[in-house]
This record gives sequence, C-alpha cells and structure tokens, in this order.
Amino acid sequence: MKPHRVAPAIAMWTLTPAGIFALGVLGASLHAPGLLIAPWWPAAGLSLWFALRVAPQHRALALVLIFVVTAAANAVTGRPFPLCVVYGALNTVEIIAALSILKAWRTPYRLDSFAAAARFVFAAFIGALVLSVSVSAIGAIFLGGSFWTTVVIAFASHSSAMMLIAPFAALPRRLPDRINPLELVLHATIAAAATILAFGPFSSAPLAFLVFAALAWGALRFPMHIALTQSLVIAVAVIALVLSPGDVFGVAGTSINVTVTLVTFLSTVGVFTVLVVASRHESKTNAAIALTAAHDVAEAERERAATLSMRLDLERQREDFVTATSHELRTPATNILGYSELLVAAQLPPELADWSRAVHRSATRLKLLLDDLHHSTADPAPPVEETDVDGLIRVTRDAHAKDALAHRTTIEIVGSCGLVAKSNTVDAQRALSSLVSNAVKFSAEQPVRIFAHRNGDHAVVTVVDSGAGMTPETLANAFERFYRGADAEAAVSGLGLGLATARELAQRNGGDVRLDSTPGGGTRASLHLPATNAPSATV
Repeated sequence: MKPHRVAPAIAMWTLTPAGIFALGVLGASLHAPGLLIAPWWPAAGLSLWFALRVAPQHRALALVLIFVVTAAANAVTGRPFPLCVVYGALNTVEIIAALSILKAWRTPYRLDSFAAAARFVFAAFIGALVLSVSVSAIGAIFLGGSFWTTVVIAFASHSSAMMLIAPFAALPRRLPDRINPLELVLHATIAAAATILAFGPFSSAPLAFLVFAALAWGALRFPMHIALTQSLVIAVAVIALVLSPGDVFGVAGTSINVTVTLVTFLSTVGVFTVLVVASRHESKTNAAIALTAAHDVAEAERERAATLSMRLDLERQREDFVTATSHELRTPATNILGYSELLVAAQLPPELADWSRAVHRSATRLKLLLDDLHHSTADPAPPVEETDVDGLIRVTRDAHAKDALAHRTTIEIVGSCGLVAKSNTVDAQRALSSLVSNAVKFSAEQPVRIFAHRNGDHAVVTVVDSGAGMTPETLANAFERFYRGADAEAAVSGLGLGLATARELAQRNGGDVRLDSTPGGGTRASLHLPATNAPSATV
C-alpha cells in the first residue's frame, strides 16, 4: 500500500470498530422500560457502512470485527454472555444479508440511481427482517417478550439506522452542484424549527409532516451528501426529543407505543431520503449526459459546416485553377495538333513520318486530357448520332495499342456484337478511351479484354483488366473528380479524372459507367449507352 494511504486505512480499521462499539453501547443505553431491545440501534448503520467501505477482499475481516464489537457492546451493558454472542452473530448475519442483496461482495456499490436506491432499501429491509425475527423469537422463547412488538421495533430501528448511516459509504461521484450558502442556512433553520415544533415538549398535535416538508426541500435542492446529513441530524434530534421527559407525539400511551411510533417515523425518513436523493442524482446525471451529448452534436455540426465550407472553397479554387490552366494550354496544344496533322499528311521520309505520327498521337492525347479538364456537365448536350459499337471498340483499341505495348500488355477484342448506340460518337469514344486507358495502366502485364452485349435498351461495352482491383473505399469514391485511391497513387501517375469524365460523358448521352472490382481480383468497367436497332454505322 502507498504511504499516503496507510494512515487513512489504519484510522478506518481502528476508529470504525470503536465507533460501532460506542454506538452499540449508546443504543443499549436507550433501552425503554418494558422492551427487550433498544428503540434505535445506530451500530447497525455504521456496521453496514464499514462493510461497504472496505475493499471487497477485506470484507470477511470486517465482518469478524463487527461480530466482536457488537457482542462486546451488548456485554458492557450487562446482558448475559450467551445472549451477547447470539446478538453479535445476528448483527453480523444482518450485514451479510444486506451485502448479498446489494451484490456487493466483489464490486463496489454506488447509490447512483432510483433502481440502486430501491435495491438498497430492500437490502436494509431484508437484513433488518432477518435480525428482528431472530431476536424476537429468542426473546419470546427465553425472555418472555412480545414477539410481534419486538419484530416491529427491531425491524424499524435497524432498517432506519442502515438507511440513514450506511449510504455515506455508497455515494457516487459528486456532480458539479452549486450550493447557495444563504439557502443552506435558511433550510437548516426551518428544518430545526419544524423538528422542534413537531416533536418538542410543547407539541400537542401530530405535525410530523412539517419535518417531511423540510426533508423534501433538502433532498431535492442539495447534493446527496448534504441531504443525507440533514436526514441523519433530524433523526438524531427527533430521538433526543422523543426520549426526553414529557408527553411526546401527542400520544397519551405507554412507552411501547411511543417507541413503535418513533422507529416507524425514522424508517420512513430513511426510505424517503434514500429514494429521493438517488432519484435526484440520476436525473441530474442524465441531464448532464444529455447536455454533453447536445454540446457534442452542436460542436460536430459546427466542425462539419466549417469543413464543408473549407471543402467548397478548395473546390472553387481547384476549379478556377483547372479552368485557367486548361484555357492557357488549349491554344498551344491546338497549334501543335494542327501542325502535326499537316506533317502526317505531308510526304516525309519514313523516319520523319514516324516522328510526326508520334508527335500527332501525343498532341491528340494532350488535347483529350485538356478536354477532360475543361469538361462540364453544364455544357450543351452534343448531337446524338448512331455509333457503331464494334467500330468504336476497334478505334479505341488501336488508339491505345502503343500504350498497351509500353505497359507490356495487349488489348483483346472478344467477339463482335453488331450493336448501334444512340450517342454522340466523340463522347462515346472519349468515355471508352478513359476506361481502356485505366485498364492498360493497371493490367499487371495481362491482356485487357473488351467485349460488348445488349442489356435491355442499352449497349454495354465492358473492359476487363486483371490488375490489383479496388478496395471498397476506393470503389465508393472512384467517380469523384481528382480522387485517386492509395493503391493507384502508389502504382501509376494521373489526375483522377478518367472515370469521372467517362461517367459524365455517358450520363449526358443517356447512359452510365459502372464498376465491379475486388482487391486482387481485377476490375470490370462497363460503359452503358442507349441502343438502337438501326444498321451499323461507321465510327
């Protein structure tokens, strides 16, 4: 054990048993004429507090001490030794029964909800019932006492003591309550006046309800430890007033009648206080949780709004940059493409002709890339034409043949379909070109296959590669402009425009682009275009 915890532990293990002994002696000294038991037994409350306060692994030792000190307290008051041992054992059994109901043998018990308070009250009742029945039976058999009177008094006195004292060992974490000192002083003054008025020597009417009004005020307004303290103080004050000489409760009867009324009142105070303070704590805890959750939601919404605003601003800046860049590059790219077309058409030596065709291909690809950057779905829809799907596939394959060779792969056309699509031919070629370009880049040196078939009212051109495939996250974001998955970033360079542009081109022609991919299983990209039954046209 750490040094700073040794002193408190020693104090608890010495002072608490001494306190139980002192309260036992005090309780026995309150013995009223005609009764076999004390009208109140505060040692039961401190014993349960002790059992709940110690660590679970030390509870057996605590129970042994409870037995010893309660038996000793009975012996000091002059009771026969066998009866002292029996009473000590019954006091210990009472605590064991309460601990069993609370299920507090291995885990700490906290009075933090109405359900926990109800279990605590039930545990106090069961423990007190076990003791009261046992003590009453012993008294009736060996000492000639009244069984039922003893049961009622012992039950109420022990249960009230446990409910008024033991909860201090089960206090939950304190809530950030604000206590008004003036209200606290005012409440204490009114509670004292109500107690004296109801139970003082000049009381001539049953005014106990005044005390409950003060108890309700304290239990509903103040933190749990203060509310429990006020109930305990009021209970002690009531006992002192009731057991003082003079007519009490306004009841002209025997001391047994007074005692029964007293212990019943104390037990009611215990039940009321425990249930109300635990309910207040639970409601304030739930309110704090709800407030924290609402604050978190509001904070999350603010962060989301700020993130969205930042994203929109970045998107605007990116679009402005792309628009300005593509606009500045389109003119020199168009010039290069125009002059390269003239060179290709000219009669040049074979070597120069190859070079001019290479320049023309590169210029054409640069022009397509700039078109992708500049492309917008807000552009006017192009005229719809009849596009020969087989011719579209052949042209696209030929355009990417050299790229496929550079990536050590080939492009294979699987059969012919004889379909005609209703779309703008340039849009269809650009869309399919984007799909084939992606497949070639990620082909993993295996052939890229292209085939087409009819699906309802659409001609479907499918491009299949045997690359690494896409993760679910990449697949979910594949059609966002400028998005590139982590696997794509590591594999090949690019801008992340191909799939987004292909889908935009297909959709403005009444079609779509769909992907089917799994990690390690390659990718199937399908271009859907409206189909017609017209004869094939030339691309």
